[in-house]
Amino acid sequence: MHSRHEYSIYAEGADARHRLLTALDGHSCVRVATDWKLFVEELAHFRSAAVYIPELNGHHADRLKRLRSDRPLLPIALVTELHPANLKALNAVPECDDILLDSEIENLPDVLQKIAGRSLLLEAAAWIESLEQYPPELVMTLARACRRREPVRKVTKLAEEVLGHNRQSFWELWRKAALPSRAHDFIDWLLIAHAVLLWYPDTADRSIARQLSVHPQSLTAAIRRQFPSLTLTDVATGGKAALLAKLRDLLSRIG
Repeated sequence: MHSRHEYSIYAEGADARHRLLTALDGHSCVRVATDWKLFVEELAHFRSAAVYIPELNGHHADRLKRLRSDRPLLPIALVTELHPANLKALNAVPECDDILLDSEIENLPDVLQKIAGRSLLLEAAAWIESLEQYPPELVMTLARACRRREPVRKVTKLAEEVLGHNRQSFWELWRKAALPSRAHDFIDWLLIAHAVLLWYPDTADRSIARQLSVHPQSLTAAIRRQFPSLTLTDVATGGKAALLAKLRDLLSRIG
């Protein structure tokens, strides 16, 4: 599936769907689904998601726990009604990136955009931009690479397409920064991060590699170099914090 939509929302029931469509009128970047299975299967194609369940119960809590477990890096918002039973049920719901009452539903597009900004690659870009000790051009290059929809696969492309310079100029910036890693390590990290965002239980690595237009062995090799003894599933289920920690190891000078 290739979609022009950026955010996906699941609506529980016809009334919830109607309320959503009314509140989201004019927001073409949002896709509304009423089939839970289809909603979950297509989440890899969206920057963030929301679940609108007017009346929460144990069944919904189990669904949300499974969703959070299967998609640990996807920003998710929950929308529900202001009701004592719902507030009690929230205790059994896994942590969401944001929770709205249905009376605030018109704010949902802004919330989806906000929580998407906390997603893995954008958070990585923001952290890189805070590295004031490095050459500004290098910082800009690496941050911009994190914001691309597809991973940069070669240092040459990173230098020419993102920075606008040739490879030699890029190497000079890298050496000037005295980084503790190679540029190829950052390229590996980008590929792995994009693969993790496409990961879903029981999805073959070769399928993910095909979506990223890389050979499966290239993806496997990148994981082995950066996360020895781990698989893509291990890295994905390890969560965002572990991937960001790896990036910090690659780009932070010691001492």
